[in-house]
Amino acid sequence: GFSGLSVWDTDNESYEVAAGMSIQDAVDAAMTDDRINLRAGTHELDATVNVDKAVTIWGSGEAQTILDCDGMSTGSYGIAVQANGVSLGSFTLDGGAAGPVFGIHVQPGTSSTDLFGLTAKNCQQNGIAFTGTNDAEGRNMGEAVTVMNNGLVGLGFGASQNVTVSDVTGSGNTGGDIASYVH
Repeated sequence: GFSGLSVWDTDNESYEVAAGMSIQDAVDAAMTDDRINLRAGTHELDATVNVDKAVTIWGSGEAQTILDCDGMSTGSYGIAVQANGVSLGSFTLDGGAAGPVFGIHVQPGTSSTDLFGLTAKNCQQNGIAFTGTNDAEGRNMGEAVTVMNNGLVGLGFGASQNVTVSDVTGSGNTGGDIASYVH
């Protein structure tokens, strides 16, 4: 793939990431509130995409944009949401054979995360996990998400506050489709 390459679309005022380009490079180049469009195709991830600023990462549709995590090391995350105000949607994250522990991990201390119209499948543990999130900057939302064939649960919540989910479809998740962990 390409390294250190970011493409800014002046017409749409967004970063454009085609298969073979680095999503992390686009996140690193982006400013707060920028949009990163993932073009249709299979985007192979070999390391966690760390989203450390409020950006929108949007695919071309769940069937058209695939984030393939099969080449990632065991114990990693597909996408780690580390900032408030992140929006993700319109793609499928596929953990693959060895893949990440969590497909999408909304990490402690974050708020105002919006997950919409996406699928997380075949991850070692949770397809999507909210861990220690809060509502300091606004409620976390998950809408129209599909979680399937994950090794633990599809959608997991641990010590998180004020998360709203709706229209969740789950199947084949070993420990259940939705779970809340209480310490």
